[in-house]
Amino acid sequence: MKKLLFAIPLFLILSMCTSDDVTDYDCSAVTCAPNFSNLYLELIDNESGENLLANETYPTSDITISGNETIEFSIQVVSEKSVLTLSDSE
Repeated sequence: MKKLLFAIPLFLILSMCTSDDVTDYDCSAVTCAPNFSNLYLELIDNESGENLLANETYPTSDITISGNETIEFSIQVVSEKSVLTLSDSE
């Protein structure tokens, strides 16, 4: 009886799984544009743990943001950490 009580739900669950489920969705009408006012990036050396913006390994003159002409960036101190701040000027 216990085997039957186990087998019936198992059979029902397995019978609901089919391989003809539609997985090819058309996402062409979806716009995936982020809507953020500021994005903060902290650049940390993997070995030493140093902040690469604070120790001026990467000054603003060496940083280039491409792909969007409205993005502005600067190095700011946020929560006592030097971070690269990206903001959209639109």
